[in-house]
Amino acid sequence: MKRLLSVVLALFAWPIAAQDYPGKTVRVIVPFPAGGSTDVLARMVAENLNKSQRPLFIVEDRPGATGTIAGALVAGSPPDG
Repeated sequence: MKRLLSVVLALFAWPIAAQDYPGKTVRVIVPFPAGGSTDVLARMVAENLNKSQRPLFIVEDRPGATGTIAGALVAGSPPDG
């Protein structure tokens, strides 16, 4: 029964797998100052993603208020799926 359910769910997910991701620029928001270890790691990941996919990943540093500024920016951004 579990196998049948897995196959049925996989068939429903087939159109989702065909979507082109990402369709637009992906902003990676880092809630810490530039030059820190989190910023460097985020930039390394974005660079590798840009090599393997279209160059659509950018890193933005939004430090301050213990991450509240970055969190408010993400929470206030328009939903894009």
